[in-house]
Amino acid sequence: MTSVPGWDADAAISAFGVILDAEGFRSNAYLMPYLRQLSPTVQRNIERGARLTRADRLAAERTKAAVRDTFEALLADFPVLVLPTLLRQPPLLGEHGFPLTALTSPVNLAGLPALALPVPAPDGMIASMQVIGTTEERVLAFGRVIEAAVRPRGHHGG
Repeated sequence: MTSVPGWDADAAISAFGVILDAEGFRSNAYLMPYLRQLSPTVQRNIERGARLTRADRLAAERTKAAVRDTFEALLADFPVLVLPTLLRQPPLLGEHGFPLTALTSPVNLAGLPALALPVPAPDGMIASMQVIGTTEERVLAFGRVIEAAVRPRGHHGG
């Protein structure tokens, strides 16, 4: 296991949100007259996208490049990166306020291939890990190795 000094996950998550909301507004600006008919979350995201400035978008793009550079530097030393998918156990049905994409959005921001893979946890719950790499083939090959290692004995699913 290797720690990554100086990694600013909050900046990556923020940049991801800016880019997502800016693109969402650009694609859905025609919905502005119907905003009150949309869910509060969609309303908030479209309104935020409309308020974002060119400077906001450029700053997010700079962060995106820095995040990608960080991942690429790590992937120069390791064939894949393995990170948790969630900050803690999955939320219960109906639970709100849990940041589901806090650990996956930086990888999405970087534009790298990744695979979320369920794995058994010591307490019998199902946990999830994300495998990140430079190519889909490498990520999927590593995922197959992990699946084979955690597969219950006698199960030969395909």
